[in-house]
Amino acid sequence: MRKVWIIKNERPIVRITGSHQESVVFGATTLDGKQMFRQYTWFDQNTFLDYLKHIHRKFPKCYLFLDKAKPHYRSKKV
Repeated sequence: MRKVWIIKNERPIVRITGSHQESVVFGATTLDGKQMFRQYTWFDQNTFLDYLKHIHRKFPKCYLFLDKAKPHYRSKKV
């Protein structure tokens, strides 16, 4: 079972291409409405660390709210 963030009372739309290729999207938003998204083909400690570096460059001071995905907290790199 997977969980996703969606807008309350709005049905999510997922486009299906028939491909088994995975896509991973990391996203961040600020209180004033700025957003930053990055798309990767795999989710592991290296892609997550790369995304964190992008976040740090764009938003030097920030709070991170993470779920319990293993690449978030079990990696010594992160």
